[in-house]
Amino acid sequence: MNHTIQKPSLSVSHSEFEDLARFQDLYCISICLPSSSNNHIPIKQIEDEIFKQADLGQYSSQQQYGLTREAVWEHLKEVKKILDLCHQKEPELSLIILISRVEVKSFFIPLTREFDVYVNDHFYLKPLTQLFNDDRKLMILHLQKEKAELVFEKNTLAQNIITIENRYPENLDTKDFFENVNLKLHNLDKGKVPWILAGDKALTHSFLNGSKYENLFQHILDIPEGQENQRLLRRKAWRLLTEYQEEKVNQYISQFTKNASDFNLSSDLDEIVLQAFQGKVKTLFLTEGKDVYGEFDAKNDFVLSNLPQKEGASLSNLAAVYTSLNKGNVYHVDVEKMPFSQKPMNAIFTQKTH
Repeated sequence: MNHTIQKPSLSVSHSEFEDLARFQDLYCISICLPSSSNNHIPIKQIEDEIFKQADLGQYSSQQQYGLTREAVWEHLKEVKKILDLCHQKEPELSLIILISRVEVKSFFIPLTREFDVYVNDHFYLKPLTQLFNDDRKLMILHLQKEKAELVFEKNTLAQNIITIENRYPENLDTKDFFENVNLKLHNLDKGKVPWILAGDKALTHSFLNGSKYENLFQHILDIPEGQENQRLLRRKAWRLLTEYQEEKVNQYISQFTKNASDFNLSSDLDEIVLQAFQGKVKTLFLTEGKDVYGEFDAKNDFVLSNLPQKEGASLSNLAAVYTSLNKGNVYHVDVEKMPFSQKPMNAIFTQKTH
């Protein structure tokens, strides 16, 4: 076992997600470390959880998935190397580590997740699926005296920045500078997601007075000159956008609850898994922090649900992955906010199923 260990990536492309979703091996270990403590979960705690799921007790040498205690210890050394590469805490980012016999991958994602370990013959990608929702776009206009930075990102923390220089930063008349910014802003406007404006209060106020841009986020990030780095700014913006999206999802769910008959809405777990596999789930709602385990036979359209974790795979993960692969949206929702609150999965289908 001689894997190349790299610092966690800040991006996950959809093609990379597809490759991970289709990958299978004797064993795949998926680890999620929470944003608040991604450098502080003890290695022993991760080890205990892997041993538990792989059924590697004190006197066991090799059990499920062909995974040995020795192999686990070697992989934990790789986990330690990844954590050592993260020299600083990453608030508001969760760390995903995916391990197989072939390679080790790790990602930071701008989502809040709980500590979790999953061992099976495939990866647990449910935490990543929300990154590929239609509304998962971030647009920031960061105004500074010397320049403006237009940031357009989709799904991840990967940089995509257009810089507009202010040729006369000491000139109090910034009309020409703002006109240039507005022109670039107009050309990049995607029309669906509001821009987040950030910068010194006096500068952003002047810009708003001369700007006719309508799709501007209601909350402005007040960033004093020279007191903010780009990475931290973007994390604050992601947090702001996430709150905005959560509010929209709550409104969305409220519509379903009041007018359920107007939507192809289902809470039948077996039906949802099958429809997700067939690419017919438009929107999937999963109960936050809860997985349902079972078996899915794609050849015979057969779903066996509510098995103990050791006897099956996560059907919640499977439904989420297939929904994302087929361009559907996945939302993790608190149980009391689910359209059918007593069910672990709710889904809106693209067409009537009966």
